[in-house]
Amino acid sequence: MKTRRLKHSLAIGPYLVAVLFCLLTCPLLGADAVRDRIGWYPGYASYSLTNLNDGETHLGVQYLHVNQNISSRHMDKFNADSLQIFNTFNAYGQTSLHRLTVHLITPIGSYYTDVQETALLIDGDTEVNGTINQTGVDDRKRVFQDIANGDGNGATVAGVTYNYAWDSKYKQLVDNIVASGQTQTVLRLGHEFDGVGFPHSVRGGNHEDYKDAFRHIVTLMRDYLQTEYGMTATEAWDFLKFEFCFTGNGHRENPSTPGLSYAESAYPGDDYVDFVSLDFYDTREWDIGSGGGSPAQSDQILVKLDHLVNFAYTHGKPYGIAEWGLWDGLSYPDKPGDDNPGYIQNMHDWLKAQPTSGSVHLAYHIYYNGMPGDRHDILNGDVPNSKAAYQQLFGAVNTDEIRGIHMYPIQTGTSGTYTLEVDYNASQERDIWVEFK
Repeated sequence: MKTRRLKHSLAIGPYLVAVLFCLLTCPLLGADAVRDRIGWYPGYASYSLTNLNDGETHLGVQYLHVNQNISSRHMDKFNADSLQIFNTFNAYGQTSLHRLTVHLITPIGSYYTDVQETALLIDGDTEVNGTINQTGVDDRKRVFQDIANGDGNGATVAGVTYNYAWDSKYKQLVDNIVASGQTQTVLRLGHEFDGVGFPHSVRGGNHEDYKDAFRHIVTLMRDYLQTEYGMTATEAWDFLKFEFCFTGNGHRENPSTPGLSYAESAYPGDDYVDFVSLDFYDTREWDIGSGGGSPAQSDQILVKLDHLVNFAYTHGKPYGIAEWGLWDGLSYPDKPGDDNPGYIQNMHDWLKAQPTSGSVHLAYHIYYNGMPGDRHDILNGDVPNSKAAYQQLFGAVNTDEIRGIHMYPIQTGTSGTYTLEVDYNASQERDIWVEFK
Protein backbone atom coordinates (compact mmCIF):
# COMPACT_ATOMS: atom_id res chain seq x y z
CA MET A 1 0.00 0.00 0.00
CA LYS A 2 1.14 3.51 -0.70
CA THR A 3 1.07 6.39 1.69
CA ARG A 4 -0.38 9.66 0.55
CA ARG A 5 0.44 13.05 1.99
CA LEU A 6 -1.99 15.93 2.17
CA LYS A 7 -0.78 19.47 2.71
CA HIS A 8 -2.81 22.52 3.59
CA SER A 9 -1.66 26.01 4.49
CA LEU A 10 -3.80 27.57 7.16
CA ALA A 11 -3.87 31.15 8.38
CA ILE A 12 -4.06 30.82 12.14
CA GLY A 13 -4.48 33.54 14.74
CA PRO A 14 -3.27 33.58 18.32
CA TYR A 15 -4.09 30.64 20.59
CA LEU A 16 -5.68 28.52 17.85
CA VAL A 17 -2.69 26.24 17.57
CA ALA A 18 -3.56 24.82 20.98
CA VAL A 19 -7.15 24.20 19.83
CA LEU A 20 -5.89 22.40 16.73
CA PHE A 21 -3.61 20.26 18.92
CA CYS A 22 -6.56 19.01 20.97
CA LEU A 23 -8.92 18.46 18.06
CA LEU A 24 -6.47 16.50 15.95
CA THR A 25 -4.02 14.82 18.28
CA CYS A 26 -6.38 13.47 20.90
CA PRO A 27 -8.80 11.50 18.72
CA LEU A 28 -6.28 10.25 16.19
CA LEU A 29 -3.38 9.23 18.41
CA GLY A 30 -5.80 7.84 20.95
CA ALA A 31 -7.06 5.31 18.41
CA ASP A 32 -4.37 2.81 19.43
CA ALA A 33 -3.47 2.43 23.07
CA VAL A 34 -0.07 0.90 22.29
CA ARG A 35 0.98 3.67 19.92
CA ASP A 36 -0.57 6.36 22.10
CA ARG A 37 1.94 5.57 24.85
CA ILE A 38 4.99 4.71 22.79
CA GLY A 39 8.52 5.79 23.63
CA TRP A 40 12.11 5.40 22.44
CA TYR A 41 15.34 5.24 24.43
CA PRO A 42 17.97 6.30 21.89
CA GLY A 43 21.20 5.64 23.74
CA TYR A 44 23.48 8.24 25.21
CA ALA A 45 23.65 11.97 24.75
CA SER A 46 26.12 12.22 21.89
CA TYR A 47 24.09 10.00 19.56
CA SER A 48 20.58 10.21 20.94
CA LEU A 49 18.97 12.71 18.59
CA THR A 50 20.25 10.95 15.47
CA ASN A 51 19.03 7.64 16.89
CA LEU A 52 15.60 9.08 17.66
CA ASN A 53 15.28 10.49 14.18
CA ASP A 54 16.37 7.15 12.65
CA GLY A 55 13.82 5.32 14.76
CA GLU A 56 10.95 7.53 13.64
CA THR A 57 12.08 7.51 10.01
CA HIS A 58 12.81 3.80 9.56
CA LEU A 59 10.15 2.35 11.83
CA GLY A 60 7.31 4.71 10.92
CA VAL A 61 6.64 5.72 14.52
CA GLN A 62 5.86 9.06 16.11
CA TYR A 63 7.29 8.77 19.59
CA LEU A 64 5.61 10.56 22.47
CA HIS A 65 8.16 9.71 25.17
CA VAL A 66 11.94 9.72 25.03
CA ASN A 67 14.27 8.27 27.64
CA GLN A 68 17.60 9.97 28.13
CA ASN A 69 20.67 8.86 30.01
CA ILE A 70 23.70 11.10 30.32
CA SER A 71 26.78 8.90 30.20
CA SER A 72 28.52 10.65 33.11
CA ARG A 73 27.09 10.12 36.57
CA HIS A 74 29.10 13.02 38.03
CA MET A 75 26.46 15.43 39.25
CA ASP A 76 28.18 18.59 38.00
CA LYS A 77 28.66 17.16 34.51
CA PHE A 78 25.16 15.73 34.67
CA ASN A 79 23.68 19.17 35.25
CA ALA A 80 25.76 20.76 32.51
CA ASP A 81 24.76 18.10 29.99
CA SER A 82 21.11 17.99 31.05
CA LEU A 83 20.41 21.52 29.84
CA GLN A 84 21.74 20.63 26.40
CA ILE A 85 19.70 17.44 26.35
CA PHE A 86 16.45 19.17 27.25
CA ASN A 87 16.98 21.91 24.70
CA THR A 88 17.83 19.37 22.00
CA PHE A 89 14.72 17.27 22.50
CA ASN A 90 12.56 20.30 23.09
CA ALA A 91 13.55 21.62 19.65
CA TYR A 92 13.00 18.21 18.05
CA GLY A 93 9.60 17.83 19.67
CA GLN A 94 8.52 21.21 18.36
CA THR A 95 8.85 20.05 14.76
CA SER A 96 5.76 17.89 15.02
CA LEU A 97 2.32 18.35 16.48
CA HIS A 98 3.05 16.12 19.44
CA ARG A 99 5.48 17.21 22.11
CA LEU A 100 7.99 14.75 23.48
CA THR A 101 7.93 14.03 27.20
CA VAL A 102 11.53 13.57 28.33
CA HIS A 103 12.26 10.86 30.89
CA LEU A 104 15.64 11.64 32.45
CA ILE A 105 17.62 9.04 34.37
CA THR A 106 18.63 11.00 37.48
CA PRO A 107 21.17 9.59 39.94
CA ILE A 108 20.91 9.67 43.70
CA GLY A 109 24.52 10.17 44.63
CA SER A 110 27.35 10.79 42.17
CA TYR A 111 30.57 12.68 42.62
CA TYR A 112 32.97 14.93 40.84
CA THR A 113 36.05 12.71 41.10
CA ASP A 114 36.70 9.46 39.28
CA VAL A 115 37.96 7.84 42.46
CA GLN A 116 34.67 8.33 44.26
CA GLU A 117 32.50 7.26 41.33
CA THR A 118 34.56 4.11 40.79
CA ALA A 119 34.25 3.19 44.43
CA LEU A 120 30.49 3.52 44.36
CA LEU A 121 30.00 1.66 41.10
CA ILE A 122 32.53 -1.16 41.39
CA ASP A 123 34.03 -1.44 44.88
CA GLY A 124 30.60 -0.39 46.05
CA ASP A 125 28.90 -3.48 44.63
CA THR A 126 27.28 -4.92 47.68
CA GLU A 127 26.88 -8.58 46.80
CA VAL A 128 29.82 -10.57 45.44
CA ASN A 129 29.37 -14.34 45.25
CA GLY A 130 26.72 -14.14 47.92
CA THR A 131 28.80 -12.05 50.31
CA ILE A 132 28.42 -8.42 51.33
CA ASN A 133 31.03 -5.80 50.53
CA GLN A 134 30.57 -3.76 53.69
CA THR A 135 32.84 -0.95 52.53
CA GLY A 136 30.60 -0.37 49.54
CA VAL A 137 27.50 -0.52 51.71
CA ASP A 138 28.94 2.03 54.14
CA ASP A 139 30.00 4.39 51.32
CA ARG A 140 26.55 4.34 49.77
CA LYS A 141 24.85 4.80 53.12
CA ARG A 142 26.91 7.93 53.75
CA VAL A 143 25.93 9.31 50.33
CA PHE A 144 22.22 8.74 50.99
CA GLN A 145 22.49 10.35 54.43
CA ASP A 146 24.36 13.36 53.05
CA ILE A 147 21.73 13.90 50.36
CA ALA A 148 18.91 13.59 52.88
CA ASN A 149 20.66 16.26 54.97
CA GLY A 150 21.21 18.50 51.95
CA ASP A 151 25.01 18.50 51.98
CA GLY A 152 28.11 16.38 52.26
CA ASN A 153 30.48 18.69 54.07
CA GLY A 154 33.45 16.85 55.47
CA ALA A 155 32.29 13.42 54.27
CA THR A 156 34.83 10.79 53.29
CA VAL A 157 34.14 8.31 50.53
CA ALA A 158 36.78 6.00 49.06
CA GLY A 159 39.37 7.76 51.20
CA VAL A 160 38.56 11.17 49.74
CA THR A 161 37.14 13.97 51.89
CA TYR A 162 34.84 16.32 50.03
CA ASN A 163 32.46 19.23 50.46
CA TYR A 164 29.45 18.91 48.22
CA ALA A 165 26.25 20.92 48.52
CA TRP A 166 23.74 18.41 47.24
CA ASP A 167 20.71 20.69 47.45
CA SER A 168 22.25 23.18 45.05
CA LYS A 169 22.90 20.43 42.50
CA TYR A 170 19.28 19.30 42.39
CA LYS A 171 18.05 22.90 42.32
CA GLN A 172 20.29 23.49 39.29
CA LEU A 173 18.59 20.57 37.56
CA VAL A 174 15.23 22.26 38.17
CA ASP A 175 16.60 25.49 36.68
CA ASN A 176 17.73 23.58 33.59
CA ILE A 177 14.33 21.97 33.11
CA VAL A 178 12.47 25.27 33.48
CA ALA A 179 14.90 27.03 31.11
CA SER A 180 14.34 24.35 28.47
CA GLY A 181 10.65 25.19 28.17
CA GLN A 182 9.47 21.66 28.90
CA THR A 183 5.87 21.47 30.10
CA GLN A 184 6.28 18.10 31.82
CA THR A 185 9.38 16.08 32.65
CA VAL A 186 9.69 12.66 34.27
CA LEU A 187 12.72 12.11 36.50
CA ARG A 188 13.70 8.46 36.81
CA LEU A 189 15.13 9.12 40.23
CA GLY A 190 17.48 6.45 41.57
CA HIS A 191 16.37 3.90 38.99
CA GLU A 192 17.34 0.20 39.14
CA PHE A 193 18.11 0.52 42.84
CA ASP A 194 17.61 -3.24 43.23
CA GLY A 195 20.76 -3.98 41.21
CA VAL A 196 24.41 -3.20 41.86
CA GLY A 197 25.33 -1.12 38.80
CA PHE A 198 24.45 2.33 40.12
CA PRO A 199 25.59 4.47 43.04
CA HIS A 200 22.13 4.26 44.56
CA SER A 201 21.94 0.50 45.06
CA VAL A 202 20.04 -0.62 48.16
CA ARG A 203 21.79 -3.98 48.27
CA GLY A 204 23.22 -4.67 51.69
CA GLY A 205 20.51 -2.95 53.72
CA ASN A 206 20.50 0.67 52.57
CA HIS A 207 16.81 0.79 51.63
CA GLU A 208 15.77 3.13 54.47
CA ASP A 209 18.53 5.61 53.65
CA TYR A 210 17.63 5.41 49.96
CA LYS A 211 14.03 6.30 50.82
CA ASP A 212 15.13 9.27 52.91
CA ALA A 213 17.29 10.61 50.08
CA PHE A 214 14.52 10.08 47.51
CA ARG A 215 11.98 11.93 49.66
CA HIS A 216 14.35 14.81 50.30
CA ILE A 217 15.07 15.34 46.60
CA VAL A 218 11.38 15.26 45.64
CA THR A 219 10.38 17.67 48.40
CA LEU A 220 13.30 19.97 47.63
CA MET A 221 12.55 20.20 43.91
CA ARG A 222 8.81 20.70 44.35
CA ASP A 223 9.34 23.38 46.98
CA TYR A 224 11.91 25.11 44.81
CA LEU A 225 9.47 25.31 41.90
CA GLN A 226 7.03 27.08 44.21
CA THR A 227 9.43 29.48 45.95
CA GLU A 228 11.66 30.31 42.98
CA TYR A 229 9.19 30.14 40.09
CA GLY A 230 5.90 30.99 41.79
CA MET A 231 4.14 27.72 40.99
CA THR A 232 1.33 26.40 43.12
CA ALA A 233 1.77 22.99 44.69
CA THR A 234 -0.49 21.47 42.03
CA GLU A 235 1.44 23.15 39.22
CA ALA A 236 4.74 21.92 40.63
CA TRP A 237 3.44 18.34 40.82
CA ASP A 238 2.16 18.54 37.25
CA PHE A 239 5.38 20.08 35.93
CA LEU A 240 7.82 17.56 37.42
CA LYS A 241 6.96 13.89 37.75
CA PHE A 242 8.95 11.26 39.64
CA GLU A 243 9.30 7.64 38.60
CA PHE A 244 10.11 4.72 40.91
CA CYS A 245 11.77 2.12 38.69
CA PHE A 246 12.96 -1.39 39.47
CA THR A 247 14.41 -4.25 37.44
CA GLY A 248 13.37 -7.88 37.19
CA ASN A 249 14.79 -8.27 40.71
CA GLY A 250 12.17 -5.95 42.14
CA HIS A 251 9.80 -8.76 43.07
CA ARG A 252 12.48 -10.76 44.88
CA GLU A 253 12.66 -10.76 48.66
CA ASN A 254 15.13 -8.28 50.10
CA PRO A 255 17.31 -10.31 52.50
CA SER A 256 17.48 -7.26 54.76
CA THR A 257 13.67 -7.13 55.04
CA PRO A 258 12.30 -10.69 55.25
CA GLY A 259 8.82 -10.89 53.79
CA LEU A 260 9.21 -7.71 51.70
CA SER A 261 10.40 -7.43 48.12
CA TYR A 262 13.20 -5.10 47.08
CA ALA A 263 10.59 -2.81 45.52
CA GLU A 264 8.35 -2.63 48.58
CA SER A 265 11.21 -2.21 51.04
CA ALA A 266 12.69 0.73 49.09
CA TYR A 267 9.44 2.45 48.11
CA PRO A 268 9.60 6.06 49.36
CA GLY A 269 5.83 6.49 49.68
CA ASP A 270 2.83 7.46 47.58
CA ASP A 271 3.33 11.19 48.20
CA TYR A 272 6.73 11.08 46.48
CA VAL A 273 6.01 8.89 43.44
CA ASP A 274 3.96 9.61 40.31
CA PHE A 275 4.76 6.49 38.24
CA VAL A 276 6.02 3.01 39.04
CA SER A 277 7.91 1.19 36.32
CA LEU A 278 9.89 -1.87 35.32
CA ASP A 279 12.95 -2.38 33.10
CA PHE A 280 12.18 -5.59 31.23
CA TYR A 281 14.46 -7.16 28.61
CA ASP A 282 14.42 -10.29 26.46
CA THR A 283 15.94 -13.09 28.53
CA ARG A 284 14.86 -15.80 26.05
CA GLU A 285 12.67 -17.40 28.71
CA TRP A 286 9.28 -16.17 27.55
CA ASP A 287 7.43 -19.08 25.96
CA ILE A 288 7.37 -18.27 22.26
CA GLY A 289 7.37 -21.75 20.79
CA SER A 290 10.48 -22.78 18.84
CA GLY A 291 13.59 -21.41 20.50
CA GLY A 292 11.67 -19.97 23.42
CA GLY A 293 11.58 -20.85 27.05
CA SER A 294 9.63 -23.58 28.77
CA PRO A 295 6.17 -22.90 30.24
CA ALA A 296 7.76 -22.83 33.69
CA GLN A 297 10.31 -20.25 32.57
CA SER A 298 7.56 -18.27 30.88
CA ASP A 299 5.65 -18.20 34.15
CA GLN A 300 8.69 -16.65 35.83
CA ILE A 301 8.74 -13.90 33.21
CA LEU A 302 5.07 -13.16 33.85
CA VAL A 303 5.78 -12.98 37.58
CA LYS A 304 7.89 -9.88 36.91
CA LEU A 305 5.17 -8.20 34.84
CA ASP A 306 2.42 -9.22 37.24
CA HIS A 307 4.44 -7.84 40.13
CA LEU A 308 4.63 -4.45 38.42
CA VAL A 309 0.88 -4.32 37.84
CA ASN A 310 0.04 -5.55 41.34
CA PHE A 311 2.49 -3.04 42.83
CA ALA A 312 0.81 -0.26 40.86
CA TYR A 313 -2.65 -1.27 42.09
CA THR A 314 -1.41 -1.52 45.68
CA HIS A 315 -0.22 2.08 45.53
CA GLY A 316 -2.82 3.48 43.13
CA LYS A 317 -0.23 4.61 40.56
CA PRO A 318 -0.07 4.59 36.76
CA TYR A 319 2.71 2.33 35.56
CA GLY A 320 5.09 1.96 32.65
CA ILE A 321 7.68 -0.23 31.05
CA ALA A 322 10.55 2.22 31.38
CA GLU A 323 12.93 0.11 29.29
CA TRP A 324 12.35 -2.94 27.12
CA GLY A 325 14.31 -4.44 24.27
CA LEU A 326 16.26 -7.26 22.69
CA TRP A 327 19.30 -8.80 24.34
CA ASP A 328 22.22 -10.50 22.64
CA GLY A 329 22.51 -14.26 22.53
CA LEU A 330 25.94 -14.17 24.16
CA SER A 331 24.22 -13.67 27.48
CA TYR A 332 22.11 -16.78 26.92
CA PRO A 333 24.36 -19.35 25.18
CA ASP A 334 21.75 -22.09 25.54
CA LYS A 335 19.34 -19.96 23.50
CA PRO A 336 21.48 -18.74 20.59
CA GLY A 337 20.60 -15.93 18.23
CA ASP A 338 19.83 -12.27 18.73
CA ASP A 339 16.79 -12.01 16.45
CA ASN A 340 13.66 -12.72 18.50
CA PRO A 341 10.42 -11.47 16.92
CA GLY A 342 8.45 -13.59 19.39
CA TYR A 343 9.56 -11.32 22.22
CA ILE A 344 8.40 -8.28 20.24
CA GLN A 345 5.03 -9.96 19.63
CA ASN A 346 4.63 -10.96 23.27
CA MET A 347 5.45 -7.46 24.46
CA HIS A 348 2.92 -5.96 22.07
CA ASP A 349 0.21 -8.39 23.18
CA TRP A 350 0.87 -7.76 26.87
CA LEU A 351 0.91 -3.98 26.41
CA LYS A 352 -2.26 -4.11 24.34
CA ALA A 353 -4.06 -5.92 27.16
CA GLN A 354 -3.28 -3.27 29.80
CA PRO A 355 -5.87 -0.74 31.02
CA THR A 356 -5.59 2.73 29.50
CA SER A 357 -7.81 4.73 31.82
CA GLY A 358 -8.47 5.13 35.52
CA SER A 359 -6.03 5.95 38.29
CA VAL A 360 -4.05 2.77 37.55
CA HIS A 361 -3.23 2.33 33.87
CA LEU A 362 -0.39 1.84 31.42
CA ALA A 363 1.18 5.28 31.02
CA TYR A 364 4.10 4.57 28.67
CA HIS A 365 6.37 1.92 27.25
CA ILE A 366 9.84 2.79 25.99
CA TYR A 367 12.00 0.64 23.72
CA TYR A 368 15.71 0.87 24.51
CA ASN A 369 17.48 0.91 21.16
CA GLY A 370 20.85 1.81 22.62
CA MET A 371 23.92 2.65 20.59
CA PRO A 372 24.45 1.46 17.00
CA GLY A 373 25.22 -2.23 16.85
CA ASP A 374 24.75 -2.97 20.55
CA ARG A 375 22.62 -5.77 21.98
CA HIS A 376 19.39 -3.76 21.85
CA ASP A 377 19.73 -2.11 18.42
CA ILE A 378 16.68 -3.04 16.38
CA LEU A 379 17.66 -0.81 13.46
CA ASN A 380 20.75 -2.76 12.42
CA GLY A 381 20.63 -5.49 9.79
CA ASP A 382 21.33 -8.33 12.20
CA VAL A 383 17.77 -8.59 13.54
CA PRO A 384 15.54 -8.26 10.44
CA ASN A 385 12.68 -10.36 11.82
CA SER A 386 12.50 -8.39 15.05
CA LYS A 387 12.61 -5.12 13.16
CA ALA A 388 9.82 -6.24 10.83
CA ALA A 389 7.71 -7.34 13.79
CA TYR A 390 8.22 -4.00 15.54
CA GLN A 391 7.33 -2.08 12.39
CA GLN A 392 4.16 -4.06 11.89
CA LEU A 393 3.01 -3.99 15.50
CA PHE A 394 4.13 -0.54 16.62
CA GLY A 395 4.74 1.46 13.46
CA ALA A 396 2.88 2.64 10.38
CA VAL A 397 3.38 -0.42 8.21
CA ASN A 398 0.17 -2.18 7.09
CA THR A 399 -2.18 0.02 9.10
CA ASP A 400 -5.22 1.97 8.03
CA GLU A 401 -4.63 4.82 10.42
CA ILE A 402 -3.47 8.35 10.03
CA ARG A 403 0.02 8.11 11.46
CA GLY A 404 1.56 11.54 11.12
CA ILE A 405 0.26 15.02 11.73
CA HIS A 406 2.86 17.76 11.50
CA MET A 407 2.63 21.51 11.75
CA TYR A 408 5.53 23.88 11.27
CA PRO A 409 6.22 25.86 13.34
CA ILE A 410 4.36 25.36 16.59
CA GLN A 411 4.18 28.65 18.46
CA THR A 412 1.11 29.01 20.62
CA GLY A 413 -0.19 32.55 20.62
CA THR A 414 1.55 33.65 17.43
CA SER A 415 -0.31 34.65 14.28
CA GLY A 416 0.88 33.45 10.90
CA THR A 417 0.50 30.94 8.10
CA TYR A 418 1.19 27.36 9.08
CA THR A 419 1.54 24.20 7.03
CA LEU A 420 -0.44 21.16 8.13
CA GLU A 421 0.79 17.82 6.83
CA VAL A 422 -1.21 14.62 7.21
CA ASP A 423 0.16 11.17 6.38
CA TYR A 424 -2.49 8.56 5.82
CA ASN A 425 -2.93 5.21 4.15
CA ALA A 426 -4.44 5.43 0.68
CA SER A 427 -6.82 2.55 1.39
CA GLN A 428 -8.84 4.63 3.81
CA GLU A 429 -9.93 8.15 2.90
CA ARG A 430 -10.82 10.41 5.78
CA ASP A 431 -12.09 13.93 6.10
CA ILE A 432 -10.16 16.08 8.52
CA TRP A 433 -11.87 19.08 10.03
CA VAL A 434 -10.88 21.75 12.45
CA GLU A 435 -13.32 23.88 14.40
CA PHE A 436 -12.19 27.30 15.60
CA LYS A 437 -13.98 29.04 18.39
